[in-house]
Amino acid sequence: MRDRTKLAARLYFPRAPDLSSKYPLILCFYRYNLPTNNPDHLARWITRFPMLRTAAETALSRQSNLADPLAMAPWLERVVDDGFVVGIVDIRGTGASFGIWPGPFSLQEAEDAYDVIEALAHAPWCSGAVGLVGRSYMGANQFGAALQRPPSLIGLFSEMAPFDIYHLVHQNGVFREDFARSWSDDIALRDNDADALPVDEDEGGWLLKAARAQHRDNPDIFGRFRAARFRDSRCVDTGVLLYEAFNPAHHMVHGTDHGLPTYILSGWHDINSADALFYQATCRGPVKMVIGPWAHGGSFGIDLGEECIAWYRGLLAQSPRDQQTARTRVTHYCQMSGGGPAQWYEAARPDFAVRRLAALYLESSGEASSGRLVETMPRSQSLVGPRGADPDATSGLSTRWSNGYGGPFGYDDLRALARAGMALTSLELQRPLELVGTPILELEAAETTAAVLFFFLADIHPDGFTQYVTEGALALTHRRLNSPIYNTGGRPFHRGNADDMLPAGCVTARLCLAMMPVAWSFLTGHRIQLIVTAADRGNAELTACRQQQFAFRCGPVGSRINLPIDTAEGTYFAIKMPP
Repeated sequence: MRDRTKLAARLYFPRAPDLSSKYPLILCFYRYNLPTNNPDHLARWITRFPMLRTAAETALSRQSNLADPLAMAPWLERVVDDGFVVGIVDIRGTGASFGIWPGPFSLQEAEDAYDVIEALAHAPWCSGAVGLVGRSYMGANQFGAALQRPPSLIGLFSEMAPFDIYHLVHQNGVFREDFARSWSDDIALRDNDADALPVDEDEGGWLLKAARAQHRDNPDIFGRFRAARFRDSRCVDTGVLLYEAFNPAHHMVHGTDHGLPTYILSGWHDINSADALFYQATCRGPVKMVIGPWAHGGSFGIDLGEECIAWYRGLLAQSPRDQQTARTRVTHYCQMSGGGPAQWYEAARPDFAVRRLAALYLESSGEASSGRLVETMPRSQSLVGPRGADPDATSGLSTRWSNGYGGPFGYDDLRALARAGMALTSLELQRPLELVGTPILELEAAETTAAVLFFFLADIHPDGFTQYVTEGALALTHRRLNSPIYNTGGRPFHRGNADDMLPAGCVTARLCLAMMPVAWSFLTGHRIQLIVTAADRGNAELTACRQQQFAFRCGPVGSRINLPIDTAEGTYFAIKMPP
């Protein structure tokens, strides 16, 4: 690198390469040391997720600690077979690379990427065209590299990438403690304790040992996140503004636009589902976006090798002028369902910006723990609640948040969650109702002492099974709305600076927040349910106690959930409530 730090890279050439030919190069700047089947690592996973015991023990019995780097994405082998060279680069302070990792998505990491891209682009076997690929962390660090504007970079292929690190870790002020701790513990284990693959010329392992010794100085990321509660918080150990120095959102908004063609893959149940929309809105070049029915680790039903090859073959066939003049935006998305088959569509509005919303209003049922969702605003004022907080309320251990750091995914029946919180339920649907976009909550909180509120949108099947659809969360101190600091597509924005904080304790105020975007079909005979809790144990920092409560005013004040309905206007629900 420009500061003489050595980075490790593994290059994969097509079978029987023609030494007189030049190949396009696909790079991944990899954050994670590969041997995740370390016994200590898997033992911790079994303790956290008992349902994974059999799979973890099978993994231990079948392979050693070391794995080929392409094991992280076997579909890349097809990319190699198609005539690309694929390179996996251990970023600074990880794997077999030297140096200290300064933190996620730093300027240092982006500059390293520029140096690697340009050095390899000028190798005798390279055609001079370089593309990037990667998921999650490796999906986001592509944008930092692109902002450095390396001349040889032709495009990005980004999967499940985080955009706003502050909002990921402190979602509207809600500290996603389990995610932050688990991710931090995992990378610390990979950086310091798990074995790593040495580079080819390091026969005695001395280079690897020297590199790993430097990793001991990598920072405690969980400690940084826990201490930096506000968007303008300074890093506890360096004093820099944490969510500026280590945040793709800040870099994208304040950097020089790269204008490169960008492929964005996301999932409606990913932790970064909204982030994909923010990336699309921020990029100025051509963007193809694909949003499937996936959580963070999923991509079933799509051939990523085929997609990647088609994307980069298409770019290689274009002239630089064609790439600069193309400003197309195409979005393909999967409409999920609580019963029928999932359907794929091309979006009429590629950005899913907030436009047409239909309200379901909250209405009292006379019980503190339940209420109704109705199509017409109630004429008389009433109260739903107060509902006492249950600190044991949880949406489960296999959620989008656990899957975000490599854990299992699959929500259980949410009826137990509804019993632990407040459940507001619609009548039966008389015809299908399709949502495409971002549900937005506008609620009049009344004498609410809970510090944090969690909101879950659910699909109740005719047999009572209550299926997870999407969610949102808000810390009451963060309820102030601000002008967005990046393009949110019209979604409400809570900035989260220290001077944005409002008093909590006993809140009577209007709350407005965006839930995570979704595409979902509610079928005829199903009901829509909004579940509100003061805790989501195992998925967020626990702030609730049984002395806390929450309530909402209904009637002309218009507490409601605004749904991005994508079907024709009209009456959707039965005339009277079922018994």
